[in-house]
Amino acid sequence: MRSEGRRAPDVDVRVLDPKVPADTVDGYLDTLAHVVPAITDFFNPAAPTRIRLVVDPGYTDGPAAAGGGVITVSAAYARTHPRDLDVVTHEVTHLVQAYSAGTYADRWHWVEGVADYARYRFGRGNAAAGWSIARYERGSALTDGYRATARFLAWAVAAGGDGIVQDLDAALRNGSYSDTFWVARTGDDVAALWSRYVRDSADGWRPVR
Repeated sequence: MRSEGRRAPDVDVRVLDPKVPADTVDGYLDTLAHVVPAITDFFNPAAPTRIRLVVDPGYTDGPAAAGGGVITVSAAYARTHPRDLDVVTHEVTHLVQAYSAGTYADRWHWVEGVADYARYRFGRGNAAAGWSIARYERGSALTDGYRATARFLAWAVAAGGDGIVQDLDAALRNGSYSDTFWVARTGDDVAALWSRYVRDSADGWRPVR
């Protein structure tokens, strides 16, 4: 999706591990320059675009995290996955989401699913990083979050029209979300939609990219 004129992000970067390749850090910055305008336009034009990017050897809880205007990337992850530049695409989506703490706690699978959907839709180097939502994992559940939920969202867009993910995101942000969202938006409850999605996946449905 092309940006509708949002300004480029203002990114303050700190690299706390000199062993992290400069090319990887430059790749994070280039990725943010391209995806932040697109993601804010798509989800939340009011979101601030000033970001602090920290590549931190002390962060060991996963590849990366985001909150309070800060994206923290694990230095160990950056060193071992130098081509995974879209890790910051997922994380900047969390900043743009700006959900309440209660939403993060109670709607975890949607939070992470929307962020991975944004990575799927706007990521620039997913293939190079070996990242994809193309494959349905048999036995996966909607509540798995991340790619499992993102793949369902991509199917929902294909089945129900563009705009459904933005509407979901808005409901999560304003605190109005309940599972009746899906009935109002599609005519089916979420369990029925998931069953249709699983059947379609078994019949060969795949995301466009």
